[in-house]
Amino acid sequence: MSRIEIPSFCVDARELQPVLSPLVEELKAFEITSQSVRPDDRGDAASKKPKVSPAVVGGRLLLRIADEGSTREIVLPDVSVHRITGLVVSTENTLVAAVQQAVNGDDFELYIFDISGESAKTLTQSSSSGRVVTQLGSNIAWLERNTARHPVRLVMCDEQGHRSTLIEMTEPDRWLSLQAVDPELLVVAGHGPDGTEHFVIDIRSRETVKRFHCRLDPDDCITACDGSVWTIDSTRRLLLRWAMDGTQWTDASTPLPPGFLPTDLNSRGGVLWAAGRVDGRAAVWIPQLGSDSVWTAPPSGIIRLIEVRDGCPEFIVSSPIHPPELAKGSDGGAWRRPLAGLPGVSALEVRDIPGRPAAVGATLFFQQIRARELHSCPVLALVYGAYGLPNEGAFDPQLAALLTSGVTVAFCHVRGGGEYGPSWHKAGKGEKKQNSLDDFVAILEHLRSQGLCEPTRIGASASSAGALVAASAAVEHPDLIAAVYLNHPFLAPEVLSHCPGGVSAPIDWDEFGDSTIIGHPVLSALMKAEEAVHRSGRPKVWITAGVSDRKAPLSSVIEWAEAYSDIAGDMDVILDLKDGGHTAPRDQTRSWLPIAWVRQQLTAPVPTEGAPR
Repeated sequence: MSRIEIPSFCVDARELQPVLSPLVEELKAFEITSQSVRPDDRGDAASKKPKVSPAVVGGRLLLRIADEGSTREIVLPDVSVHRITGLVVSTENTLVAAVQQAVNGDDFELYIFDISGESAKTLTQSSSSGRVVTQLGSNIAWLERNTARHPVRLVMCDEQGHRSTLIEMTEPDRWLSLQAVDPELLVVAGHGPDGTEHFVIDIRSRETVKRFHCRLDPDDCITACDGSVWTIDSTRRLLLRWAMDGTQWTDASTPLPPGFLPTDLNSRGGVLWAAGRVDGRAAVWIPQLGSDSVWTAPPSGIIRLIEVRDGCPEFIVSSPIHPPELAKGSDGGAWRRPLAGLPGVSALEVRDIPGRPAAVGATLFFQQIRARELHSCPVLALVYGAYGLPNEGAFDPQLAALLTSGVTVAFCHVRGGGEYGPSWHKAGKGEKKQNSLDDFVAILEHLRSQGLCEPTRIGASASSAGALVAASAAVEHPDLIAAVYLNHPFLAPEVLSHCPGGVSAPIDWDEFGDSTIIGHPVLSALMKAEEAVHRSGRPKVWITAGVSDRKAPLSSVIEWAEAYSDIAGDMDVILDLKDGGHTAPRDQTRSWLPIAWVRQQLTAPVPTEGAPR
């Protein structure tokens, strides 16, 4: 039987130092300034409200408050600069809310301070808050979780520190989400097995809570902007404006742009904008600028609207090979100047995989000098395919460092994700979850058969729910993959049936299927490992897991590691344990270890025939 190795950080650092050192050095070339990219402050000069800006001095978080020519500094007590995730200031700049991750990494702590005096006065705190906190006029509002960690209450704190509950879901299978915040309106959604209902709160009165009477389809979007409620009717492909009581304003319907799949509606500075997808890429549509005003992100990248000034939109744009930049749009969805990617790095979108829907494919990133020799380059394939979330992201220095070492990075687009809208998600969830795995395997086989990678140097990497796909592929197709990196892997959906009030229920039942139903198919990496046969030559595996992870329980991770070790012959499983939970902040130095390990596995000399891999 192979061993499960729980390595010491120091031991691993020494063993991997020859690979780790150059990677960390390469990071210096890709570091991004910690100063946020944002437009200049263009607030009303005539405003008498104090201006508030955060700062870190001597390891402490403080606020600098400029008021009528003088500036004072206020320290926020009990707030850790290492764990803070957000600051929200009320419209009158008299209250501030600080949200920080709890020590376990999965929960959040909320502190609300009165900053109208010379020092910060704690008005209230909550250890059951989520990360969703917003201003509600001169007040602060947030979603509070129940014991099962589902957001079920919308709570408000006023300037005197009085708490009040505005909305509460009392049924165990219902939860809340914040949909939109406008200077005049707040929109909250209540979700459950029987559908979604929406509530509209008039911020000016602070007392009016109305049900939005128009019943929306699950794929429709809703927001508030300029004192009105707006929705996208996905079926009729129309943008609609409504009065607060849900009575349609028939004179304000706008057709959606051709090919644009909406995923969300938002407002920014009184400008309505829609997030969506165009041909598999993230996109933004600004209705007031016309039906052709759609801007798309680079391949597997992200795009966010910052503001519209004099008819010119400004965005933050990034991708795995594009450091974040402030980009200005021009007419017809074009850019005023080309987006600046990493020099010498190219992207290639691969689709039309035999036997798969046409949209299944991958985005490959590689060095341009290697464009004609991809057949001899190792590839690291990243996969997710769950919750309707697209497999894409912002610039990642670790992936950039892999690229400079000659490793191709492939973002795989499988059903179950969100690359092509809600229908793409539905085709890979529940009893159709197997489609995600089949798509991933087909992509890897296509890359190998088309000479887009070195056939024996394919690595797979996945986090959280994406590990279901990567780990299952490693078990069922051991000749296809050389090494697997799993980060906080969720491997056993069948455990959901044993914790109906737990972290994952009820949302995850819909995503992965209910194993309590006889004959209901559930994709389980754990069951696949337990049922597989023993053989040598299986992929090597590195797992990073959280000791107190409640989303991906450590017990299930260890069960899978033991089962895989039993069937893997001479392959070891490295189980790298760290404190905290599913979303705990990562140690920047330690997080490079699995990347160094992946590089080592994919660039090591190819073993001779018959030798252990």
